[in-house]
Amino acid sequence: MKAYHYYWFQLAADLVKYWIFNCSRLCAMTTAGSVII
Repeated sequence: MKAYHYYWFQLAADLVKYWIFNCSRLCAMTTAGSVII
């Protein structure tokens, strides 16, 4: 049962990391775009 919980924790951590990476990249692109425009 512990391994099962660990798996979901790992999955959630990966999702959060992926979301933060995409969000920061999107924010950077938006900021760069508004600076150019």
